[in-house]
Amino acid sequence: MGWDVDLAKEFKKRTNSTPYGPVIGKVIGVNPLRISIFDGKVIISKMYVCSRISVEIDDNVLCIPTADEQKYFIVDKVV
Repeated sequence: MGWDVDLAKEFKKRTNSTPYGPVIGKVIGVNPLRISIFDGKVIISKMYVCSRISVEIDDNVLCIPTADEQKYFIVDKVV
């Protein structure tokens, strides 16, 4: 195959990604709050945090992505 076909396939992979839903994250920093998801491959720093949540380093939390998957809602600790 030519380079143009390979390039088109790469564009198709990028634009047809499968959206993901709620994930469990691990708190890696508290001030500022930072959460690791997908085995450390993604670090969340842009998020909406529920007002009653109080977390410490190494706590697991429920993270729900916004529709555009650019920010997360941090809902609660997960035990």
